[in-house]
Amino acid sequence: MFFIKFNFIDFEFFNRLKSAIEVFLYGIYADKNFSTRVDVWKQSLKILKIYPLGTFGSPELVLGNAIDSDWVRLMLQGSVAYVVSFLIMLVGGTRIRIIIKKTEVEFFLYMSLVLPIVAITETPTIYIPMALYWFVLGAQLQEITQIN
Repeated sequence: MFFIKFNFIDFEFFNRLKSAIEVFLYGIYADKNFSTRVDVWKQSLKILKIYPLGTFGSPELVLGNAIDSDWVRLMLQGSVAYVVSFLIMLVGGTRIRIIIKKTEVEFFLYMSLVLPIVAITETPTIYIPMALYWFVLGAQLQEITQIN
C-alpha cells in the first residue's frame, strides 16, 4: 500500500496551513507571498495577447521572471491545448489503476491526484521525477495496449 507521510512536527506545515486558511477567509492579500504570486500570474497571462498559441518554449525566457505555477506556465507555453493535454495525462494516470489491477500502479493514482494541486503554486512538471512519471506512464499504457 502507498502511504503519504505528513511531518506534523515541522512548524512550516502549520504556517502554510494557517496562511491557506487566512487566504480562504480574508482573500489573497492576507498572505503576501501568495498575493505576489497571483499578481505575477495576472501579468504573465497578458503574454497570450502577443503569443496566442503560446511561447512554444520556456515562458520564463520571454517574461524574464519565474512563474511558480504550472497551470499558468502550461497556459503560456502552449495555450489551451497544452493545458488540456496535461489534464488528459492526469486522467490517464488515474485510469491506469482502474484498468490494471496491480497495487504498484497506485503510485499513478496518487501522483495524478496530487499533481494538479501542487501545480497551483509550484512547477512539478519541470522536476526530474516527472520524467520518471512520464516513462512509467508510457510503459503502463504500452502494457494496456498489449493486453487488449
